[in-house]
Amino acid sequence: MRRARFYGGGLLLWAVWLLLGAGAIWAQGSARGTVRGRVVDARTGEPLPGVNVLIKDTVLGSSTNLDGEFEITHVQPGKYTVVASMIGYKVETVKDVLVTADQPTVLRFDLQESFIELSPVVVTASRRSKSLAETPNSVSVISALDIQRRNSLDVRDALKYAPGVSFMGGQVNIRGTTGYNRGAGSRVLLLTDGVPTMPGDSGDIKWDIVPYTVVEKVEVVKGAASALYGSSAIGGVLNVITKEPANKPELSLRVTGALYDNAAFSDFPCVKGGRFSTQADVYYSDSAGDLGYIVALGRRQSRGYHENNHFLRWNAFGKVRYTFDANSHLSLTGSFANDNRGQTLLWQQYLGEPPQPFCVPEGEENNRLRSSKFYANATFSRLAGQSFAYKIRGTYFRNRFENDFVDNQEFSEAQRYRAEYQADFQPSFRHAITAGVEGVFDRVNGNFFGRRSAFGVAVYAQDEIKVTDRFTVSVGGRFDYSNVDSGRTESLLTPKLGIIYNLGDRTTLKASVGRGFRAPSIAELFTSTSVSGFRVVPNRRLRAESSWSAEVSLNTLFADHFMLNVAVYQERYFDFINPGFEFVDLTPVIRFQNVQDARLRGLEANLTSTWFRNRVNVTLSYVYVHPKDLQTGRLLTYRPQHLFTATLTARPGRFELGLDYRFASKLKQEQVEVFPQDPRVATKIWDARVGVRFGGLMVMLNAENLGQYRYVQIERTLQPIRQFSLTVQQDF
Repeated sequence: MRRARFYGGGLLLWAVWLLLGAGAIWAQGSARGTVRGRVVDARTGEPLPGVNVLIKDTVLGSSTNLDGEFEITHVQPGKYTVVASMIGYKVETVKDVLVTADQPTVLRFDLQESFIELSPVVVTASRRSKSLAETPNSVSVISALDIQRRNSLDVRDALKYAPGVSFMGGQVNIRGTTGYNRGAGSRVLLLTDGVPTMPGDSGDIKWDIVPYTVVEKVEVVKGAASALYGSSAIGGVLNVITKEPANKPELSLRVTGALYDNAAFSDFPCVKGGRFSTQADVYYSDSAGDLGYIVALGRRQSRGYHENNHFLRWNAFGKVRYTFDANSHLSLTGSFANDNRGQTLLWQQYLGEPPQPFCVPEGEENNRLRSSKFYANATFSRLAGQSFAYKIRGTYFRNRFENDFVDNQEFSEAQRYRAEYQADFQPSFRHAITAGVEGVFDRVNGNFFGRRSAFGVAVYAQDEIKVTDRFTVSVGGRFDYSNVDSGRTESLLTPKLGIIYNLGDRTTLKASVGRGFRAPSIAELFTSTSVSGFRVVPNRRLRAESSWSAEVSLNTLFADHFMLNVAVYQERYFDFINPGFEFVDLTPVIRFQNVQDARLRGLEANLTSTWFRNRVNVTLSYVYVHPKDLQTGRLLTYRPQHLFTATLTARPGRFELGLDYRFASKLKQEQVEVFPQDPRVATKIWDARVGVRFGGLMVMLNAENLGQYRYVQIERTLQPIRQFSLTVQQDF
């Protein structure tokens, strides 16, 4: 512990020097130039909005407006390389761009369509805009179109087919890291526009906090990212990046109606009537001078696919961006979500009788869970010079939920306050430094966890060193100190090292190693409740878990039609937190415990192919996971060892046809906690879609679980059956 604090102090001094002293270094020389221009589609000549335009080896960049125009100011005179990139198009690079102080430098980019991209721009892996080829971690990108083409309640519907991502009982897993924690804690950190968006009590992901209609893309970073993002990033990061306000009015209306297959209910009298679902969303964006804004509203209602599976959800989102000048702006983001739904833990099954998968146990027909979430963030961004930029963030997250169950009526309200300062400094073309400090304070009140409080402070820094044009090394670390419930303290240093070697223009070899950690959530430490005959008891001695994560990957583009990503990885966990199941006085009891040593190792392979002038696109992904408890020699629970997804999309003219397949291998008996003797099957799901577009009008028909496959992931909890949905969206 002393050593961790010593090194943490050294890292703190380094970061403080950067944060306080670097601002004086950039401001040498007063003459500045401007780079401006236009980006268009090479085939149609139409302007492309939302294109990222970056000047390499600086912190300077911009994005195009609705007319495809961009402008980058504050550029020191000299020669530069300028890069333009956008999802769905090939990256274009212009070298030896001469910038002078006398007159603006004007560029034009003609981007060619491509569904295979070697280097889209991402921000999550390094906390700054970098091409995918320049990030040492494996990263996947889910676009707004991927989300739009599916009947989405939230972004999970698109993430189900993201390479390396799977769900277990509604909880997200990146390469099997989380398993199933019964809604308490997550080993995947959710960010919204780079800001952690997790509640202070349950520590899980609230998917409805950001409506999918405002999502521009989702970046998935695999492997430990605690060196930059701290707790909960031990297994990876999901960064939901929202749209920027439009320069001209944009209005979008979307309506969806869905119906579960009624034939499935014929033998179960507990389910009566049609099982309908409806969704309605409205999105509007505009600008007035220096002020741009977004407003989005959504409503979702469903009777569900089994008894007491109904819900009613509302959400609202707002974003305001005010530009003070060409080098600074303020963004304000707010989101509210409300959920009122039935809650069922297990289906109805009594001793000696057949299971009733669409029915709930007697007495639980009226179990309810009500929740509301409110999130607000303010970010001030300042480009202080060509080599120095900084951001100041302030965030508030309120999470409240209450149970109205037959065996408990409990509630919790958590408030999280967060502040952060991040600086980006590029003293030379060989060094790109990112550093910051942040603080978090949690206050929890309710009879579910009791009255609790927690706070944490952290400092982080990273340097990306360009050794040669082909070889880059990134080194950094983070020091966290936390105090939970008035006296419980922990501190940890999480270093990282990444290596990137470009074997050629189309092939990149990457390697990374880093330490991760996750502090136990308030829910894992203090939950005391009963539900459906199970007793959940607290474990106040629960310790933070830590890990070492290593990965080697190869990315290559070949034959102009195929992109292949192959990665081998290993994650070694210490004090691994896992829910344990036992009987105490004949009562089933769940308690979160530290597994002394655990290991996840495996392989991930992804292949993307495009044909017929980008009209047909195929994506295949396979993940092998070997999750082992090194203390008992058994496999870790709720982690399928084989995952496979396949997506086929065809776009003949105005039409779009799609077919998706998901496979997850059957859990072994030792991987099930509660009812290991119950029969289990592998997951084999087909989804299909057909749609047509006429200008701003889109009509899409989706069929989910097309083969009416009945399966469970968590014991005695039936997964969604076949559902048909029709979506109409009009963009003005």
